[in-house]
Amino acid sequence: MRTFVRISSWILGFLVILAGAVAWWFIYRPLPQLDGSISLPGLQHEVTVDRDGWGVPHIRAASVEDAAEAQGYVMAQDRLWQLDLLRRVARGQLSEILGTRTLQIDKDFRTLGLGRVADREAATLEPEARKMLEAYARGVNEFIAQHKSSLPLEFSLLGYKPQPWKPADTLAISGYMYRTLADTREREINRAKVTARGGADRAKDLFSVESPLDHFVVGDPNVPNDGSQRTATDPDEDDDDDDMQPDTVFKADLVKPCGHASKNSAPDITTELAQSVVEFLEASS
Repeated sequence: MRTFVRISSWILGFLVILAGAVAWWFIYRPLPQLDGSISLPGLQHEVTVDRDGWGVPHIRAASVEDAAEAQGYVMAQDRLWQLDLLRRVARGQLSEILGTRTLQIDKDFRTLGLGRVADREAATLEPEARKMLEAYARGVNEFIAQHKSSLPLEFSLLGYKPQPWKPADTLAISGYMYRTLADTREREINRAKVTARGGADRAKDLFSVESPLDHFVVGDPNVPNDGSQRTATDPDEDDDDDDMQPDTVFKADLVKPCGHASKNSAPDITTELAQSVVEFLEASS
């Protein structure tokens, strides 16, 4: 009996050690390096990457090109599998790794031709934009080259390695994002078919050219006395929450950095931050 217990303990211990070794090799080992220094041949100056408590990387560089290359490397650290997956979706290459179940998705995106358009556009990019995308691609490819034997778990499970990243791949993913966020394509095609067969008048009856978001839910604030200022339609309704006095209602407004309120339009985040980024880069160089 003691011999059986001893042998069972050895087997159990061996299995635990084996499971730990497998978990370390396939899961822990590919995790991104968060401390220390990494050499990127394409960098012109030193780049600092700090991660906050949430693991979000903050990149400080002396030039936008260096920042783009570091961003490509860091993006590959955190999301290489996602990058390759989205590239394959956009180019219609999912079935190469996932089999016949994704053939319809590949047919759809190959029909759209996002990959072909991305390749064509990448060849005609302006020099400045090309530098940015090439720097980003260098960062992604440097990570792939340094981690050929320690790629994320998904690559090991599917038994393949990612191809080198190209500037056109970034454009292809941009096209995929547009395809994902714009859901009117099928409705526009259907409307064109109805218009061709039944005429514009019948198509107008079946399809609205406006979005529901084009209309105010309560009323148009630009139209006086349209009822949107009333708090309740039934004066006898027992609802005190909507009957607040005007002096207890707090109103918020958009304020630009210079302190002047913007009445007509919301500030664009990229535009608002652009000057700060330029000043930071000039101070760092």
